[in-house]
Amino acid sequence: MNEEKYIAMDIDSLALECPYFTGLTDANNGYGCKHPEQEEFEELYEEDGYTYRGFEGDESKSKTRQGKCYSFSCPIAFKCSTIEELKEYDPDTADAIISNNPNASELELDLKADAYDIMVVKKELINKWKEE
Repeated sequence: MNEEKYIAMDIDSLALECPYFTGLTDANNGYGCKHPEQEEFEELYEEDGYTYRGFEGDESKSKTRQGKCYSFSCPIAFKCSTIEELKEYDPDTADAIISNNPNASELELDLKADAYDIMVVKKELINKWKEE
């Protein structure tokens, strides 16, 4: 089973573990990503390590690329978007969704699974981050 190679966690837990996550930004309500392969970004001003949208008089300053931390575009993990994926990577959450929605269709269960923002990341990455 995949629990040997992968860890499932919600997006907030992943953000706490991920060395690329930054909360020092105005982008995406403080969910920033410093990974060079993050495709979701905006150009912001930077001062003392904090990226921001700007104030009057900032127009002459250069901007920097600030990635945004989203479950759908994460370059180091993937999102469990269906109940079947949750059954494979996070069976406890899948069982809870199913038992709390006994008459739900497969589509309804998929929508509920998607809303949890459960991310799957390789266990070796988490262990590597903890060692650094």
